[in-house]
Amino acid sequence: MMHSQLKNTLFWLCFSLIFAVSGIQAKISEESKYRGAKLYRQTLQNNPPYVNPKIQDYVNRVGQRIVAASDWPDEKFVFTVTDRPSVNAYALIGGYIFVDRGLLAYVNTEDQLAAVLAHEVAHIVARHSERRKRSAEARQALGNLASVMTYWYTGSQELSSLPSYINEAWIKGYGRKMELEADEIGVVYLVRAGYAQEAMMEVISLLKHQDTLQRRLYRDRNKRPPNYHGIFSTHQRNDKRLHEVLSSADRLPQTFGSIEPVGDYLSKIDGLAFGPSSDNGFDYKNTYYNRVEGFRVDFPDDWTTQVRGHQLIGYPLSSPENAYVQLQIRYLRGDLPEPESYARDSLGLRLENVNLITPKGFTGLIGNLPERTDTFGKKRVALLLDDSRAYIFSGKLTDERLLDDWLIAFDNMLSTLSRLPEDAGFQVAQNRLRIYTTRPGDSYVSLSPPEADRHLVDRLRLLNGDYPRGELGPGERIKLVR
Repeated sequence: MMHSQLKNTLFWLCFSLIFAVSGIQAKISEESKYRGAKLYRQTLQNNPPYVNPKIQDYVNRVGQRIVAASDWPDEKFVFTVTDRPSVNAYALIGGYIFVDRGLLAYVNTEDQLAAVLAHEVAHIVARHSERRKRSAEARQALGNLASVMTYWYTGSQELSSLPSYINEAWIKGYGRKMELEADEIGVVYLVRAGYAQEAMMEVISLLKHQDTLQRRLYRDRNKRPPNYHGIFSTHQRNDKRLHEVLSSADRLPQTFGSIEPVGDYLSKIDGLAFGPSSDNGFDYKNTYYNRVEGFRVDFPDDWTTQVRGHQLIGYPLSSPENAYVQLQIRYLRGDLPEPESYARDSLGLRLENVNLITPKGFTGLIGNLPERTDTFGKKRVALLLDDSRAYIFSGKLTDERLLDDWLIAFDNMLSTLSRLPEDAGFQVAQNRLRIYTTRPGDSYVSLSPPEADRHLVDRLRLLNGDYPRGELGPGERIKLVR
């Protein structure tokens, strides 16, 4: 018994020394606060907050409880739920943490939400962004700028304004070493705040199951599965070091002792939007409809779309970091310009291999931007004009294996672009989560839509923490998509 206690005491003593060596006792510098606030504003422009004060307040209150139990209890942290359907969370320097609403759909308890937020708070306290930045700057100094730029998500203009180390952390995580360190620190904060340490492993398992189901879905449809870019993506559930940290965490003192939850998690997310937002635009059978700008455009069936600010971006699910096509709209003033002069004088483009095109009554052109000779890369631009707008298409490709798919996607967008009639009366209802108490005889199959395949049934299991083989009993509160 004494040997076990001594071992645990030495473990957490060593762990505290790691905190000190890592610089965790230092606070957020004024420079980091300034840079973080700037990045926060830029991020909100492209990833607007989810309009639901109840959920925003709830996530913030849980987050602030974690901050109070952290090594920086007096620092200001800002927690924001974005209106993104993706299953992700990410942290910026300066104390800014984002949680996509898509992640909230798969979390089942306040403890699990707290685990996510503790993990992200730990990234900031451990200065992982700054450490990644220093590493990136060192590689750049050695002439390896390409390795830093590899992870840029789409190469689009608004993302290129963010530092590359932020983009990499946002999309691919911080790498195995930093992710494990964030777990080690985060689980300390989790327990100090009075939450269950096993919630960290529950979230890791949940996200791994989400990745497994998504990959299986695409394989069954004979499509290349997407690369998983969520938090904890580098973890292994059987990681010996991680299990040692989690199993020892229950011997840590709780800062708040026994606590009451901030709220009932399932009640808080009842009515949460699920899937892509339909407020301004939506996808239907691989056609994107924009209500506000009044246009539609098609993508290949293994591509998906995302709206960032005033840009529509399409990318292949199998390799979003290596190919994209995006569309921007500008309003014209005065007479209809010539496409070549507009591209040259208004957009500042110097294109090669230019061809004039006239799809569906538009006037326009298509051409290429100059290519570098030392690495593979293609950049294509097209311009379509009507009486009031300029539709600017641009695409980038860095993986030659995707060339055919990329060209098809680009041509699809050009050939299918059309204005919607003023009186277009389509409406698409937003899917939402509804909390339901099960009755005798209910099962995941019976509660799924009549036409549902096994993947939809599996998704319902996953949403409720029962994937891959769990089943329901009477009196359980579960999430349904309606």
